[in-house]
Amino acid sequence: MLSRNTTSPTARAAEAYSQLRPVMTIPETAEFFRASRGHIYNLLRRGDLDAVKVGGRTLVRRTDAEALIDRSAGAFRPGPKRKRRKMALKAAEVDIFG
Repeated sequence: MLSRNTTSPTARAAEAYSQLRPVMTIPETAEFFRASRGHIYNLLRRGDLDAVKVGGRTLVRRTDAEALIDRSAGAFRPGPKRKRRKMALKAAEVDIFG
C-alpha cells in the first residue's frame, strides 16, 4: 500500500509560493535563518542585513539573506579546545548558613 501525503494541495502550493517570494517578513527571515527575531533585528542594526520598510512592515529581500549566508560561508573556524576548569570548592565545603 502506498503512503499518502497528508498535506493538502493548498498547503503545498502555499509553501511552494513562499519559497519563491522575493521578500520575507522578519518572522519569515528568522525562520529562514533558524534564528530568533531579535537576532534578525541585530543583523539589521549592525548593517549585516539590509531591509526595506513598506508601510509598517519591515521586509528583507531573499537575495540579501542568501548573500549574507554566502559572505559568511567559511568564516567559522573553531578555536583550540579549552580544558574545563574544576570547581574550586566542593558543595560539601561551602557553608551557606554560617
